[in-house]
Amino acid sequence: MGNVGAVSETPKAPKKKRFKLKMPGAFVILFILTIVAVIATWTIPAGAYSKMVYSSPNLKITSPTGKVSRVPATQKELDKLGVKIDIKQFTSGGITDAVSIPNTYQRLKQKPAQVGAITKSMVQGTIEAVDIMVFIFVLGGLIGVVKASGAFESGLMALTKKTKGHEFLLIFMVSILMVLGGTLCGIEEEAVAFYPILVPIFIAMGYDSIVSVGAIFLSSSIGTCFSTINPFSAVIASNAAGIPFTEGIVWRATGLVIAAIVLECYLYWYSKKVKNDPTSSYTYDDHEEFNSMWSVESSDEKKGKKSIFTGRKKFILILFVAAFPIMVWGVMSQGWWFPTMASSFLAFAIIIMFLTATGHNGIGEKGVIDAFVNGASSLVRCLIDHWFSTWYQYCFEQWIYFRYYFAVIIIVGLTR
Repeated sequence: MGNVGAVSETPKAPKKKRFKLKMPGAFVILFILTIVAVIATWTIPAGAYSKMVYSSPNLKITSPTGKVSRVPATQKELDKLGVKIDIKQFTSGGITDAVSIPNTYQRLKQKPAQVGAITKSMVQGTIEAVDIMVFIFVLGGLIGVVKASGAFESGLMALTKKTKGHEFLLIFMVSILMVLGGTLCGIEEEAVAFYPILVPIFIAMGYDSIVSVGAIFLSSSIGTCFSTINPFSAVIASNAAGIPFTEGIVWRATGLVIAAIVLECYLYWYSKKVKNDPTSSYTYDDHEEFNSMWSVESSDEKKGKKSIFTGRKKFILILFVAAFPIMVWGVMSQGWWFPTMASSFLAFAIIIMFLTATGHNGIGEKGVIDAFVNGASSLVRCLIDHWFSTWYQYCFEQWIYFRYYFAVIIIVGLTR
């Protein structure tokens, strides 16, 4: 009788999951492109241009059939061949890759790739890109060691105190540095490594997740989009296309300045809005969960120690920052490439590891090794993305000689 009048509830049938199209990840897309590249070797006509490369003191020319000839490395010979490039670009080491010679295209016998070429391209493409992969590992390790030293946190906390009342100045400085990092050396995915360092500072100053992402990732992305001397895009594409990387640099620099001004204006407007009224944040509903994920405590403070911006930490930050302009100088004037750049960063990493391991508050040999390994592993995703991208490029290069056409498309997009 106790149940009389009670409303009987029928169990609700579980909602059927609706089929939803989802964009595949980068790995799947690149793997599909590798298969497409192999299929293309059966459909796209094979052919090649004569290639020219500087081999001191001559220019070595290789015809599509493999015949090799040599001519003097002079501007007159380049003009005769129709190659509109300053001879100094070759002799100075600015252009090291083979350059296609205009009006020398020749159809070749089709050499379609077999199914085994898919896995072969994976292995061979990796071998050809190992120098870039080593550079990425070393860069990640360097960032990991600097983070472990506590120099990032201490430096930024000191900067926060000095900018009290002018908090946006820190946002502005970080954003500009990220823009420069993107346009000069392609920092974009690598910027993720700075989130654990910068986001707690931004949250402590009263900003939200959008300001954090805007100052770090959006800024570095804008810098990368308008790459001026970024060795990972503008320099690689220019080298492959056979033109100096300074081609179109004025247009790219102009676009960079305009985009950076728009970005800083937006960040100023939005950060001021959130600072005055936190509820106006576009992500206010998730702010508690987001804030709980971060802490402004430095590694020293977590151990119960007061975080002090010591002379050693200042020196570590100076070394870290100095590594980047030195790399830019090496690429622009000394003909450095990925092995030399990696060697330069590794030298800085070793010095910083020694400074971090030793001293009163040193973390020891095991601590710095673990920090280097963890930093390098944090960029594995970025490394694997590049690894995948080399596969289909290798297919095109080996079987249908598509590499230079592909590079020209890239560089035209960058310069126009």
